[in-house]
Amino acid sequence: MSNDLTTTAATTGVSEELTKSRAALQLLHTYENDVLEQGRILTLSREIPKTDKQALYDRATAIGRSLSPSVHAGMAARERTAAAVTAMLRDGWPLHKMESPHKVTAAYVNALGDHPVWAIESVCKALARGLVEGVNPTFPPSAAVVAQQCENKTVDMREEKSRFVRLLSIKDIRAPQLSEEELAGIRARHEEWKVKNQKPDPITEEEQRRREEASSQAIAASQANIIGAYKAMGRRPHYASDGTLISPSLLKSIGVNPKTVLPPMADMDKP
Repeated sequence: MSNDLTTTAATTGVSEELTKSRAALQLLHTYENDVLEQGRILTLSREIPKTDKQALYDRATAIGRSLSPSVHAGMAARERTAAAVTAMLRDGWPLHKMESPHKVTAAYVNALGDHPVWAIESVCKALARGLVEGVNPTFPPSAAVVAQQCENKTVDMREEKSRFVRLLSIKDIRAPQLSEEELAGIRARHEEWKVKNQKPDPITEEEQRRREEASSQAIAASQANIIGAYKAMGRRPHYASDGTLISPSLLKSIGVNPKTVLPPMADMDKP
């Protein structure tokens, strides 16, 4: 299948660096948004079309081929690794003398076998030029340092591959069905919501009349209590301009003393 998501590796069997593909990452991101998670179960909310699935598979395959360890690529990979290590030691540290340089090179080659050849070549060249941050360029790097830099070189590609593998491994296209117990829980919560949010029943005319009578009785009782308070002080009740009866306690709160300001109760019938 031909598309712009893959970069063909060398046909020699030795892995080559794979260029980044914005189209591949965009396609991956699109379908990752459709992944549903329930615990450890992964499903897709929709099926991936065959053409897109093939493109995803091709890209994942190309990444896997590019990350193929040099130890699995035969003698050609071993020779390229040895050449990269030899050039690094020669060009980066020409004054550094080594005993048995062939054995040293062989040790590097064996230590770097888990990494692709293109990463080894790139890292060795950068180390020889002193371009690797955090690595002291005064002395030749150990095989472990070179291996660590190869790991750093491929970490993004390995992460990309794991995302493709995760997406392509999902077989179930439908969201998992809820159990009867889960459905019962949902129904119970819905009923609770209905009880909390339901509107009260409309009030009947009789109930409305009863409430109005009770309100009138409460107001009359309150006014009787206020008038009783005035009588206890021997003073006339005080009304606001709108006819509202004002209690003695309210007058006191605004600095008015009913006993000294209001007329006596005996004068209520006087004009």
